[in-house]
Amino acid sequence: MTYTMGIFLAGAAAVILVMAVFQVLQYFHGRQLISGSQLALRILMALIVLAVTTGVFIGGYYFSDVEHVRGRELLFVVYWSLLLIATFVLALLALKDYHLVQQARHRAQAKLYQQMAELQETLAQERRRRQQADDNQQVAHDQ
Repeated sequence: MTYTMGIFLAGAAAVILVMAVFQVLQYFHGRQLISGSQLALRILMALIVLAVTTGVFIGGYYFSDVEHVRGRELLFVVYWSLLLIATFVLALLALKDYHLVQQARHRAQAKLYQQMAELQETLAQERRRRQQADDNQQVAHDQ
């Protein structure tokens, strides 16, 4: 059981590391809408996930023997409580990241709508200018 769990958790940790590196590379190549603080938040979240993953593996190995836990019940409770708290902190950080992404999306959308409005105004001005030029040309032609 511990061996299978170790393989699974090592694979999960490798995926987390690869995704974190991918996120950093995308940020530095300018392919992300996130800010530097959001990148730092995501790196922090990746480190917490790695710590929790490592903690689950160590806890699963260390506390797997019931005889080993006897006499160390307080350590058992504190250990798993700390991992649970770290998981809740991770969830709160993920919600914060989601909120920041939504704000960036709204800003980008507002900028796009503003650009569309400016383009529509420019097109309307061009139509009015052409219509006025055509009217002036018609009046000159009629005279």
